[in-house]
Amino acid sequence: MLPNAISEADIHRARAETLVEILWTSFLQRNTTAERVDRQFATLNTKFVEAAPLAAEQSEKIDKLIAQGETQRREQTERIAEQTKSIVEQTKSIAELTSMIKDLRARVSEHLMQAVFFTRPGIIAG
Repeated sequence: MLPNAISEADIHRARAETLVEILWTSFLQRNTTAERVDRQFATLNTKFVEAAPLAAEQSEKIDKLIAQGETQRREQTERIAEQTKSIVEQTKSIAELTSMIKDLRARVSEHLMQAVFFTRPGIIAG
């Protein structure tokens, strides 16, 4: 073998060294990615912990608004029921008044007919 000649062992050694470098670089990149993911997760977790009291406060406000809305709806339903009852009573009163007016018209008409009949000259036998 010549001194300048590259042996097969040298080629395998170079390939192995290249493979080790590739694997080491890949490991470092994955490790860096894992560290970055861990940091992002820690940041998100911190933000979640910081936001939890605000979310609970907002939830309480929403619950109060829902309760107020239900109370208002219930009160409004009661008012509508009372107004409907009043309208029904007024409608009955109007119907009674209409009936009374019809009766009065009939009586007035009857009295007018009698008055005309009895006030005409020569109608009353005498």
